[in-house]
Amino acid sequence: MIEKIKDLIDRLKKREPFLAPLIGMLKFVEDLSIRTAAISRDGTVRYNPVFLLEEENGETVLMHELMHKLMHHFRRQGARDPRRWNVATDAAINDILDSSGYHFKNPENFIFPETFGLPRGRSADWYYDRVSVPQGFASRFMEESHSSEDSEGQEGHGAGQTEFEKAVDWYREQIRRGYGTSSSRILRGLADQLINSSVSKINWRELLKAYVQEFSSKKEQTFKRPNRRFALQGGLILPGKTRIPVISEPIVAVDVSGSVSDNWVRVGLQAAVEILSSEVASSVRVVQCDSEIVSEQLVTDPSEVDLGRHGAGGTSFAPPLARAEELGSPVVIYISEDLDGYFPPSCSVPVIWVTAPEAKVIPPFGVVVKVLAE
Repeated sequence: MIEKIKDLIDRLKKREPFLAPLIGMLKFVEDLSIRTAAISRDGTVRYNPVFLLEEENGETVLMHELMHKLMHHFRRQGARDPRRWNVATDAAINDILDSSGYHFKNPENFIFPETFGLPRGRSADWYYDRVSVPQGFASRFMEESHSSEDSEGQEGHGAGQTEFEKAVDWYREQIRRGYGTSSSRILRGLADQLINSSVSKINWRELLKAYVQEFSSKKEQTFKRPNRRFALQGGLILPGKTRIPVISEPIVAVDVSGSVSDNWVRVGLQAAVEILSSEVASSVRVVQCDSEIVSEQLVTDPSEVDLGRHGAGGTSFAPPLARAEELGSPVVIYISEDLDGYFPPSCSVPVIWVTAPEAKVIPPFGVVVKVLAE
């Protein structure tokens, strides 16, 4: 049994290398009194070996439990009905897991948004407001999800946190800021959920500025002098980073297809140009595109942009990104209200996608900032 657990942990670490140190903090206790699995405040996973180890769902189940912690589902439940909240959080998590390629053997035993006739791509809070749980409804996945937390109290805060909770909070913040998301579909989905759940509370301009500062300088990992901020009690130490300043022309790409509104685009455009011109370079290259690039101009002020409106040929995000790679731009801010279009498989330049809170598409790379129209 120990060897099977070790094999499961190793597989999940290889699949999600950014989370490997956090996964390594998990502890396991076999418990035949439960049907599925549950995770406690200190990272102990109580599991039924038949469900976790013998039904080909091991990685999915373990990641599901870890996602509950990373999304603060227990902490955020508050006064909400535990049963409805459990269903809503399971639906949101399984949606991300499924879209990220995690395996579900016998998917009818798991909760998805369509289980209750709801669309995919929404937050747990959104599902909670709309889900109706029939009397006697049962799912093998929801039955145990919260039981370990309920028996040991709510998640801690500050000095009351366990070492595992401190590690979870550190990872949660890094994921929200985009670390690890370029190589993991599930972390991109998680980052989008974290931003969605708190978009009204976040100063999105500050978030956009932080991303620009992070991505507009090249970084190299170093183990010479670990940064104290990245050292967690309990012996988890991550490498520090050294910055190599880059002086180059950043790009603001603007989706000018007919599906986006002028007011929303101008709000995002103004913020993007102002931040880039103050943080990276005095001039910014603004590239407007629908299915192809329709205009390109260097500006120092957003008022200089002659914002066109096209939309005859659909939307493709590939041409401006290819242009950024050609020019060696340090960073691209891509403004698209709904992110509905063709994505290239990858981009060597860091990309910050600026989109509306209602956008449901998760880009295959880059980080997302949700912008509220003003």
